[in-house]
Amino acid sequence: MKKRVVLIMLSIVMFALLGCQGSNPDAENIDNDALRFKIEHEVLNGEASPDNPERIFKEMYIPEDNPFRYVEYDEIIELLEDGTGIIYLGFPTCPWCRNFVPVLVEAAIEFGVEEILYRDILDDRNILELEDGEIVEVRAGDTGYYQLLEALGDIAPEYTGLDDDSIRRIFVPTLIFVKDGEVINFQESLPSFQERVSGEELGGWLPMNDEEIAELTAIFMTYFGILFGNE
Repeated sequence: MKKRVVLIMLSIVMFALLGCQGSNPDAENIDNDALRFKIEHEVLNGEASPDNPERIFKEMYIPEDNPFRYVEYDEIIELLEDGTGIIYLGFPTCPWCRNFVPVLVEAAIEFGVEEILYRDILDDRNILELEDGEIVEVRAGDTGYYQLLEALGDIAPEYTGLDDDSIRRIFVPTLIFVKDGEVINFQESLPSFQERVSGEELGGWLPMNDEEIAELTAIFMTYFGILFGNE
């Protein structure tokens, strides 16, 4: 009960800040985005999944000085075309993301990463199904999501279960490192973690172990260095 009251108070503070931006809305927006990212993820701590009450969301705590900034697809596409930076695609209710994000945040803050572009893609992706040998779109996606898939091309992974390797999809979590308009790493979760839990009933709901956290941290640090000149 105490935890719920604290989270509600945090939410009230966030909305108060959003309603009181000063003369520099861009700077305020970065700060507010960081708080919004924190609240959206922490509010689920210890809660049961609405899809399966036996699945409990991993507790995670995000510093208020985290580098995430909410963006639209046009900014993501612009970065992919000729920019240098980092794009994170995910959403708070993704159990794999809840293992991934705390490691990313800690590494980014330690390295001094100032900004990571963030897009919650939970409702952005289209849904395709194979029906009687034909691929049917049962839910359309956001226009920007299609543009992102086009911009990524074969870098994006195959949409599984359709028997067509030309169709692509963004799975989460995905972290994209871009340098001068070139994708230098497209990181989805951690392969060793995925392999370890793939046969387990809880799968991604299980926590990463210390070795996996260290491995993922090393990957992040390597690519932070490549992007920002320390490699």
